[in-house]
Amino acid sequence: MNPLFNESEPKPVKVIMGHTSLKSIIQKAFSLLEIEQKIDSLLPEYHQRLQVLNIKKGCLILASCSSALATQLRFREEELLAQLNVPSIWRIQCLVKPSRSDTTRTSLFN
Repeated sequence: MNPLFNESEPKPVKVIMGHTSLKSIIQKAFSLLEIEQKIDSLLPEYHQRLQVLNIKKGCLILASCSSALATQLRFREEELLAQLNVPSIWRIQCLVKPSRSDTTRTSLFN
């Protein structure tokens, strides 16, 4: 059992937030948010159509709302990497994740 989350003894938020594993998760979340904001400023035409998912083994993993957008991004990968200027990122992977409204189909028999 994790002593940090013992139900019989509530812990102050300050203690929980200072725990190293939670602290590293929060730091990573802020760094991903910072990269997402930088991408929004570099590529305003993609605003709210790209989402930063993760950074793993030097690869920035993004989600795109369409395959066309993902393809455009693949062609601009080197340019974007140079503009981002993050030494720990040397590759970009773009996954296609259509938004809910894009996947909703209307029935022909309604």
